[in-house]
Amino acid sequence: MPSAPPSRCTDPQCHALAVQRGRCDDHQPIPWAGRTNKAERYGISSGTWRKLKARVRRRDNGCCYMCGDADAEAYVLDHITPVSEGGSVTNLDNLGLACGPCDALKSKAEALRGNQRRQERQRGGPGQREPTRG
Repeated sequence: MPSAPPSRCTDPQCHALAVQRGRCDDHQPIPWAGRTNKAERYGISSGTWRKLKARVRRRDNGCCYMCGDADAEAYVLDHITPVSEGGSVTNLDNLGLACGPCDALKSKAEALRGNQRRQERQRGGPGQREPTRG
């Protein structure tokens, strides 16, 4: 089946060809843009978040919990089971250090699962109850 011909970027002032989602490279949306900071998102202060990260770093010897890389320059504190999927916010058993590549890969997978859940809710998919008439 032939693919559609390339189209222009959806930004009104841009004349470049769209490469993904109807936008050129310069006008791609920023991932997680508009998300609140951790204090607002999880209800904990940045100081508490830093303390949790330090405890996890000591526990895991500064290694990524997914690939075991100990040479990465920067790690992020990551929820092993996402909070949106029922994971605990501050439980040390649900926290681990993740290197950049592993965190990016996991974030993409989580976003995909979240989009699938949203689409199922919009369609009234599995797990949705029928409204009761009374």
